[in-house]
Amino acid sequence: MRHALPFVTSLLMFTACGPAEGEMWFLRSRGADMPIWVRGAEHHQTLVLVAHGGPGETSFNMPQSPGFAALEQSTAVAYWDQRGSGTSQGTATDDTLTLAQFTEDLDQTVDLLRARYPNHKLVVLGYSWGGTLSANWLARTPDAAQRIAGWVSLSGATDIPLTVKLSREFVLARIDARLAQGATDQNWKAVRAWYDAHPTMTAEEYLKHTGLVGYLTSSELSHRSGVNFDVIFNSPYSYFALSSNAAHTGPLVLGRIFDENPTPLLAGVTLPTLVISGRLDGQVPVGVGDELYATLGTPEGRKVRLIGEQSGHSMHLDEPALFAETVSAFLEQL
Repeated sequence: MRHALPFVTSLLMFTACGPAEGEMWFLRSRGADMPIWVRGAEHHQTLVLVAHGGPGETSFNMPQSPGFAALEQSTAVAYWDQRGSGTSQGTATDDTLTLAQFTEDLDQTVDLLRARYPNHKLVVLGYSWGGTLSANWLARTPDAAQRIAGWVSLSGATDIPLTVKLSREFVLARIDARLAQGATDQNWKAVRAWYDAHPTMTAEEYLKHTGLVGYLTSSELSHRSGVNFDVIFNSPYSYFALSSNAAHTGPLVLGRIFDENPTPLLAGVTLPTLVISGRLDGQVPVGVGDELYATLGTPEGRKVRLIGEQSGHSMHLDEPALFAETVSAFLEQL
C-alpha cells in the first residue's frame, strides 16, 4: 500500500540531529535533503506542520516570532524547509523545482511525521506560497484530507491569478490616495504610469511589484523588528543559505506557478479549516481568503474565518496573541 508509512524507502530517509532546541529530521527526496525542525509541547498530542512562504523562503525564523512562540506552548510545531529553500541541502536540480514535486515532497513529509508521531493529530498550516502548495496537495491528492486532522491557511495564496489582481488593486488604491492628497513627488506619478502601461503583470514584474507593497504598508506595520538576533545565533536558520536559495528558487518557481488556482477543486474538501487573512495585507489581500472560505466544501460549523484588522501578511508578527489564541482554539476542537 502506498501509505503504509515505511520508515525507510528509496525516496524517504529521516535522521535525528541536534538543533538548538527540539529535534530535527531530514526528508530525502529526489536530490533534496529537507530539514524538519520539531519544537513545542509534544505531550499535547497535536502537531502542526508549517509549509512556509516564498517560494524559496524558510520556516526556521518562525519559532522566534511571538505568534508561533506562543503557539508552541500548547502544541508541537514542525517547521519544514522545502527543496531549494531556506537551509535545505542536497543536489536538487532545476527540473525538480515544480509544483508537482513540491506537492510530492509535502505528501512525503506528512507520511514521515505520521510515522514519527503516530499518536498526534496532524494539521497542515500553509503560509503564503505554502497556502498554494497545501491547497494543491489537498485538491489533487485523493486521500490527503483523510491523513490529517485539519488545515490552516495563513495568508495563503490559494488562487494566484486572483492574488496578483487584488494585490495590484491594493497598490493602485494607495498610490491614487497619495496623489489625491496632493503628493508632489514625481516618482509616484511615474509609478502610476508604469502600472497603467502594465495592466497585467508577468511573474518577473510581480516580484518588482511586491517590493512596493511592503513600502506602502511599512508605516502601518512599523512595530515590526527588522533584525532578530535570536534567530541568527540560536537556531538552525542560515541567512546565507536562505538568501542563495530564495534568489534562485523564488523567480524560477513563481514563473512556473503564476497561473495556478487549485481553489475550485477544494469544493470537495470537507476538512476542518481555519482561513486567516490580514486587513493590511497587500501581498495576499483579504479577498483571496474570502474566496477560499466560500469555496471550501467544509460545513459552516467546521470552518473558521479570521481577519486581523491590524495585520499585514504575517499575523504571527502583527497580532501574535490573536493568532496564537485562534489557532489554539481551532486545534482544541479537532
